[in-house]
Amino acid sequence: MNCQSEWVSVEDAVQLLETTRVNLMMQIKRGLLKGQEVDGVWVVERDSLLAAKSEGKVDQSKVLAAHPCAKAGQCGGSCG
Repeated sequence: MNCQSEWVSVEDAVQLLETTRVNLMMQIKRGLLKGQEVDGVWVVERDSLLAAKSEGKVDQSKVLAAHPCAKAGQCGGSCG
């Protein structure tokens, strides 16, 4: 595997998609982005990032990692 040409770091992917690390990892877990762990470091397939960005698959109004009670900042704070 050639990490420099086909894969990007999670940090770079977060910046490209203007999202958070947690949201990006949830997108990988749900199969919306292609990612893998290499020697303890997560990387994301460059083509899946570019496709997600160009197709508008990254919708910040629907944060994938939000708790169900977090509605537009109205969380009651009773979690955990």
